[in-house]
Parts: sequence; C-alpha cells; structure tokens
Amino acid sequence: MRTSIVLVLVLIGCNSGPPDSPGTTPDAGMPGPDGGCVPECGTRECGLDPVCGTVCGSCEQETCTPSGTCDLTQPCDPRSCAQAGAECGLVSDGCGSLIQCGSCSGGETCGAVQLNQCDPGPCEPRTCLEAGAECGTIDDGCGDPLVCGTCTGGEICGAGGQPNTCAPPPAAWSKVSAGAYHTCAVKTDGTLWCWGRNSSGQLGLGTTGGTITTPQRVGVSFGWTEVAAGGFHTCGINYDHLYCWGDNQSNQLGDGTTTNAATPRLIDGLETWDRVSAGWATTCAHKGELYCWGNNDYQGLSADLGPVVTPLYSGDFYTEAAPGGGHACFRRNGVTGDSIACGGLNTSGQLGRNSTQSGPRGAVSTNGQSNWSRIFAGGSHSCAFAYVGTLMCWGSNEYGQLGNQTATEIIPDYVDGLSDWREIGLGDAHSCGVKANGNLYCWGINDAGQIGDGTTTNRNEPRLIGSMFASVVGGHSHTCAIDTMSRLFCWGSNTFGQLGSGAGSSSSPVAVAP
Repeated sequence: MRTSIVLVLVLIGCNSGPPDSPGTTPDAGMPGPDGGCVPECGTRECGLDPVCGTVCGSCEQETCTPSGTCDLTQPCDPRSCAQAGAECGLVSDGCGSLIQCGSCSGGETCGAVQLNQCDPGPCEPRTCLEAGAECGTIDDGCGDPLVCGTCTGGEICGAGGQPNTCAPPPAAWSKVSAGAYHTCAVKTDGTLWCWGRNSSGQLGLGTTGGTITTPQRVGVSFGWTEVAAGGFHTCGINYDHLYCWGDNQSNQLGDGTTTNAATPRLIDGLETWDRVSAGWATTCAHKGELYCWGNNDYQGLSADLGPVVTPLYSGDFYTEAAPGGGHACFRRNGVTGDSIACGGLNTSGQLGRNSTQSGPRGAVSTNGQSNWSRIFAGGSHSCAFAYVGTLMCWGSNEYGQLGNQTATEIIPDYVDGLSDWREIGLGDAHSCGVKANGNLYCWGINDAGQIGDGTTTNRNEPRLIGSMFASVVGGHSHTCAIDTMSRLFCWGSNTFGQLGSGAGSSSSPVAVAP
C-alpha cells in the first residue's frame, strides 16, 4: 500500500511572469455606456484586442505574438497603420511600440470626430486625466504625443493589465511544496499561498475541513522565505522565524503538544531558522545545526522509541535532512566527502543499507561513491546526487519510481540514461527531475496523471515532460514545478483541489494563476 510523500523545496530566480490577462466582458465589441467600444482581450496577454484595438497588456522579457501571447522564441509582427485602421496620429503597433500614421490635409483634423481619423472641424486635445492615463505616452486625440508621466513606488506602467495605469508588478512564484493532498507556494513578493485539502487546518487559513481549489493567501505577511508541506501539516519560515500548522497528532508541529493548529504557530521563537523540510508526519529544520521532530515509530529520528515532541538536535556535522514516508535520510559533512545515513521504516530497502531491516539511523551503502551532495526521500524510495549531476536511487520500484527499469534496489543504483541533474522532487511512488538545461523528466506511477505526459501509463524510466523548468516537487499523486520565468504549473490528481486550477485532474501541466 502506498503511504506517504516527501517534499523538496527549491529557490529559483525571481524573473517576472506574464501580466494578468483582462477577462472578456459580456458585451465585448459593442458600444459601452459612453458610446465607446468595449474591448475583447479574452486570454490575450499582450498586444491589441481584435475588436477595438485596445492594448491588452505588454511583455517584458518575451515578444508579443500575433495571437496575443508572450513568447521568448517567436518574433512579433508589428501591424501597420492600415491594419490598425488609422489615417493619422499615433497608434500602437501591437508589439509594445507606437507608430506615426501621418497627418491630415485639406482642412481636416486628426481626431476631430474619431481618434486616428481625418474629419472636418477643429480638434480639442484631450488631457491625461480625460484619457484615464497615469503614465506612458498616448495620442492626445489630435495626432500629437501626450506624455502622462512615470510610475513611482516600485509600480510599473501597465503592470496590472490596464495600459497607461500604474500598478505593482504581478508577483510570480519563487518556491513551491507539495503535501499529500495540498500545495503551498511562496511568491516573489514574500507572500504565502496554500490550496487543496484542509482536513487538519494544513492550509493555515484559520479554518478546518473542506477543500480549497485555488490559491488562498496565508495571513498578511510579506516575509515568507521557505515553505514545506507534509502529509497533513505545513511549516514555513517568516522573517527567519519558524511556524508550523495543521495536523499535530504525531508532534510534527514541534510545539510540545498534540493540538492541531489552523493558523501558523510560532515554534522555538527565540531562534533564527533558514531551512525547513517536511515528511508524512515529521519535520526537520536548520538553524546553523539540524533539528528534527515528529513521528518516530520506526526510530527514523532517534534511537529512542516514541515521538520527538520538540526540535531534537540531529548530531554533529549533519547539514541536510530529507524526511519521507516512514523513513528519513540525513547528509553529513566529512573530511573525504559527504556521507548519507538513513533510518526508520525499511520494508522496501528505502534506507539503502543492503537489507530490509527497519531501525535507527545508519550509513547508506556507498556503492562506489564517496561524496554525496543532495538527498531526497519519497514514500518508500530515496534518491541522492552522488556527485554533481549524477543521480542514484534506492528502495521500492513497484511502479518504476527508481527510473532504472529494474526491481527494488536495497542499495543506491544509477538512474538510467541521463546525467546533469539539477533538482529532484519525489512523490509517494513517482519521481521527477530537472536537468541543467531546464528539461523536466518524470517517471513512476501514473494512475492520476502525475507523470504529466498526457497519459495514465506508468513509466519505469525518465520521460521528457517539458523544457525551461527550474524546480519540481512531488505530492502523493500530484506534481508541481516552477519554470525559468517563475510560472507555476501543477498536474495529476485534483480530487482535493491540490492543483490550484479550480478545475479537474489533469495528466498534463496546468498553469496556476499568479
């Protein structure tokens, strides 16, 4: 029976994502109350709407395609004055620039009756206020440019999806963590958002029960830097302080009680923390030294039986922990290289010690390796970087989650065929990884589409899912990843809203709205 999951948190670059797209109005293209045209931007991110020629948004690092999407790889085809239906004055070329469409003659004036059209009569130039413009350059209605100023306070002209209006830049995603049936993520502005199952208050929204199908903000702080979603609990770091919430029946919140928390609860408030990770019912965090707490049924955290109710020192020179289903693995600095020790449940060889005997922490078989750089733990399997770019996995391989097309491995073995791995995310019985070139691969169980290849067929070797990715994490039966433009995608089971899309399950990546 599949039991649990482990989460991997990764910090990525803070590139800006695409701006929000204005929604389609019911009467798009029809005259509005003031006689003007109501634009129909629909799903367009940039360029001009096809009805009124209104700017729907702009791209920053990408190019606006003719279909209205921001793309790094496709050139934008600027429209001409004729294509814009303009006889005179300044109009947008649809690619973020203005073009001059000439002037009128024969006593006619540009904009006397209609913008960018030559008609008899005088033209009264409009002001920025009359045009509703706070920034940028617009046509004054008479064929001349009108400069409406610049934005201040970190705001950007047009960032909110309204051209010539100042708004904060849309916050993109910087980190994501997938729990059993919930997901939490941090935006580049330091806000924390959670969604999915809320049976024990693991979303931190102050309520218990039900499901949340789209991202909801946790509290009002802008100081979140880390988040780790476990089985039914969550922990995060806010302004260097550690908070945990959700299920606490196994002391996984670390406050010395077994009382659940529906909002973030401060843990060991006098300390400064910098990293946190969460397993099914365990938590580990780093504050210069490594500490862990929570479920200890199989002695994964301590040789002493019984739960660890508050943060417990993991030992000298231990710098990284990967708590999983019923086991946990630890990386330790050494003179000749970093070593790995794992402890806890071992029915599938997930401790990597050439046996299936459960018990306290012990050294993982090196299998020829002498230096490990990163460790990861899933439901009943584990993985590590043997040295930069080389991936080895061990434990259960019932669904192909080891990626080596063989049976269960009780000592570390290479993932077949690929190298140069940069990030790994393990779920309950599936695995995903990002290579140095940004290519994302997944393998293992695929009954809910968690592999993301558009099928529900299990895969026993890495399968290419997409490119330009920076990080990936695995939940019980869903997966989430952030790309190099700070956009968040999730796929797999959405039974509890854990994809954040507000829709159903998906066997292909679905964008989570910023």
